[in-house]
Amino acid sequence: MSSKVQKRVLKNKFPTPYEKQKQFHQETRKYKWFCGGIGSGKTLSGVREAFYLAMVRFPGKRGIVCAPSFPLLRQGFLEKFIQFVPRELYTLNQQKWEIVFNNGSKILLKSTSNIESMRGIDAAWIGFDEPGSEPNGQVFEEFKARLRDDPKSVFFMTGTPVGRYHWTAKVFGSGPGKIMSDDKVVDIQGDSEYWYTDKFAVIRATTWDNPKFPIDSEYVQDLLNNPESTPEFVAQQVKAEFTTYEGVIFPQFVNSKDLVVKLQESDFTELFIGFDFGYTNYGALLLMGYNSSTKRYGCLKEVYHKAMMVDEGGWIGEIRKLKQQYGAKLKWLVADEANPERIQAIRTAIPALQVFRTTKNGDTLGSIRKTQKLFGDKQLYVDPGCKHLISELNQYQWDIGKDKDSVKPGTPDHLVDSLRYAIDRHITSKNSGW
Repeated sequence: MSSKVQKRVLKNKFPTPYEKQKQFHQETRKYKWFCGGIGSGKTLSGVREAFYLAMVRFPGKRGIVCAPSFPLLRQGFLEKFIQFVPRELYTLNQQKWEIVFNNGSKILLKSTSNIESMRGIDAAWIGFDEPGSEPNGQVFEEFKARLRDDPKSVFFMTGTPVGRYHWTAKVFGSGPGKIMSDDKVVDIQGDSEYWYTDKFAVIRATTWDNPKFPIDSEYVQDLLNNPESTPEFVAQQVKAEFTTYEGVIFPQFVNSKDLVVKLQESDFTELFIGFDFGYTNYGALLLMGYNSSTKRYGCLKEVYHKAMMVDEGGWIGEIRKLKQQYGAKLKWLVADEANPERIQAIRTAIPALQVFRTTKNGDTLGSIRKTQKLFGDKQLYVDPGCKHLISELNQYQWDIGKDKDSVKPGTPDHLVDSLRYAIDRHITSKNSGW
């Protein structure tokens, strides 16, 4: 018998990565993003990266792969994983949404629609597919909290850019230059195809960077020249550029650099709250102020939670804290009329606070127009601490396929709704000066 040790070569079915994919896999920074257009091989890169992390870099340890929903996870990552990873190397438990490799490594498959399911889990690495479909930037903070199973833990994302105001761009940047992050100036190095800091890196790929779809191919030419392909669609979905879709509802806010300012309670003569209830979806409280001398409004503070009841341990407790903190200066709260029993519960629990409900079948378009005018007249400001509100304002879009003005379905709107309710209530009151 030969004394030579036979080294086993792990075979796989992955195609040879092209240059941008190689750059992504070779990138060693802790947080990295393969930011690509349609057909650029984003999800395949994520599967290849997960395979390498589980089999080579972190053998025997736990990783997590997420998508904004289980259908996206199934039709994206999982479908390609089954296609390219040899079946003899792993077992798949679809009831537990778990992949276990022969070397003891494990991949937990999770949806950020239920981010609470990740709590308490230690992971050596995390991958996130299609992050642009996740509106809540808090998921990234949750990801960072999970990366504690190895001192060299890593995180990667694979997906198309959504715009400069989405949390993905705020975390990873939208190109080289100086940006503000956590009240600090961050200098991002690189160029428009590859930018980085000491911990973050973005590799950007167009659809035609993938040799499978050269620019003169029928597939790419159809994407570029289809009558249904707007310039915004091509820029974002094909060229992987950071742009804002046609139909943004609050361009007065999006295009302004001076409407996000640090605000104090003392800047205002009265305070009030807009409340949009949510349990399965997020619920939102927005504390606002109005100055009767300057006629200016301000968004001072947000409370943004999922799975909270209207009781002392939930929303009533949050409202009570605000009332106790600001006393008589906090005059009233307005909430969606679709939840009369919850409105009554707040009235009963906090009788010192006036509680109103929006008008039946409230005038959504009218309240949008009032908010637009306030932003345009520089009479409405937002504190930088209202991060979710700022994100929603930048993403709030018209459904441009409709004849009448209507909001695009699925647009994040919990805090924008709270803002609309409060503005509409105050403006229509006799003391608003409108």
